[in-house]
Amino acid sequence: MNHQLIEWVTNNPLSLIALLISIASIILYIWEYKLHKRVYLFRPHSDRLSDIYARWITSSDFCGKILDTTFEDFDYPIERLKKDFSKLEEQKELELPSYALEHLKTGYTELYDKIINFREEVRAHNKKVYEYVLSQCNKLKNELNLPDRRGENRAYYGRIIIYVSTKILFNQPESDPYVSMKEAFYFLNWSGASLIISKDEHSCRRGLQLIEEMIEKEANKIKRIRSEADKLRQKLQKLREDAHTKLVDFIKLGALVKGECDVCKEM
Repeated sequence: MNHQLIEWVTNNPLSLIALLISIASIILYIWEYKLHKRVYLFRPHSDRLSDIYARWITSSDFCGKILDTTFEDFDYPIERLKKDFSKLEEQKELELPSYALEHLKTGYTELYDKIINFREEVRAHNKKVYEYVLSQCNKLKNELNLPDRRGENRAYYGRIIIYVSTKILFNQPESDPYVSMKEAFYFLNWSGASLIISKDEHSCRRGLQLIEEMIEKEANKIKRIRSEADKLRQKLQKLREDAHTKLVDFIKLGALVKGECDVCKEM
């Protein structure tokens, strides 16, 4: 059999070449078909994922908010701040559809790891900010001994922290806090906002004194927190640019999305 095959090849070289060309053509056709099918099916899939990534990268879901002591949501009761702080203990998954997350994990592993590590860095920073704000709120409450935002006599402890911080960081408000009286109540006001309301003038005067002490003693700490937050915001901008280039720009230019998901496996 082998002898006959060798004899046929020797006597029919052109036929052998034609056979090999036919086999190569079939293989090439199959490869082109698979490539065409992949491009045909994956092009809309890639474009859809690119749009999802584009919205996600520019949203707060990308890494969450980077806090400092001027964060407006600190203007809440202390108990609410404690609950918000406890939520930071939870490490959340990326807020993406499952198939988009699968592609990010399998096709862009290095970028995925960078995002996860950065989110952890932000979470650790935000915990420190909450711890500081809560400690200052509790310190004020212990000094003033007024209910937190409730009752006739009350203080807005989180608001005091915000106003002191904006004064230290931006010299805003330009005006200073002051004590006024209306009917039977005294008010510690600052740029139109009430910080303390009490029938006892001493509480407002003591609050004014505590604010002055905070501006003097806590300035370095508040500035340091702000500086750390700004560094993280700069790092976030670079990470967003990197993610946008890989997950949006390249795909818009014609590249197919990397990695795979359950949808891809069905194609």
